[in-house]
Amino acid sequence: MPATDEQAHPQAWERSREESPAAYQAFVTYRGLGANRTLVAAAKALGKNQSLLRRWATRYDWKGRAWAWDQAQARADAATVRHERDEAIRRSMRDADHLKRLAMGKFSKLIHRDPVSGELTLDEKVTPRIAVWMYKLALDIERELERSLDGEAESSDRSADTELGLASDAELREIIALARQRAQRNQEEEHNDSK
Repeated sequence: MPATDEQAHPQAWERSREESPAAYQAFVTYRGLGANRTLVAAAKALGKNQSLLRRWATRYDWKGRAWAWDQAQARADAATVRHERDEAIRRSMRDADHLKRLAMGKFSKLIHRDPVSGELTLDEKVTPRIAVWMYKLALDIERELERSLDGEAESSDRSADTELGLASDAELREIIALARQRAQRNQEEEHNDSK
C-alpha cells in the first residue's frame, strides 16, 4: 500500500521515525506548555531528569518543532476566527435582509394604485416621521438599484422591486419620487408650523 503524502512528509511536530515513544511523549508535554515552555517545566511535569530531556530536545529539535506547532495553531486559530466572523456577518446579513423584507412589506401597504389611472399615491396616514423614514428607505433602495446596475449586487439577491411586488424599476422610481415629495411637504409644513 503506497504511503500518502501526509505519511511520507509528517508535520514537524509529529513523531519522527527515529524518535522513541517516550521521547515523543516528552516532546508533546513540552510542546503543550505553551508560553510556559521550558525544559525545566517539562522535566517537572514528567518527573524525568532534565539532562535526559535536554538530550532529546537537542536530538529531535524540540524548539523548532514547538515553534512550527505554535505557527500551525496560530494559523488554525486565525482561520477559526475568520470563519466565525464570516458566519456572524452572514447571519447579520440574513437578519438585515429579513428586517428589510418586513420593512418593504410595511412600505408597500402605504402605497396605493388607482385602478383606473394607474397613479400611485401614499396613504394619508403617513406621518412626517414615516415620510422621512420612507424617504431614507427610498434612497437605500435607489442605491441598491444603482449597485445592481453596476453589477455589484449578487445575482441571487432579490431586487427591491421584486420585494415590493412591483412590475418595474420605473414604478419603484415613482414611489421614490412620491416619498421625496411627501417628506418635503411634511418638512415644509413643520417649518411653517414652527413660525
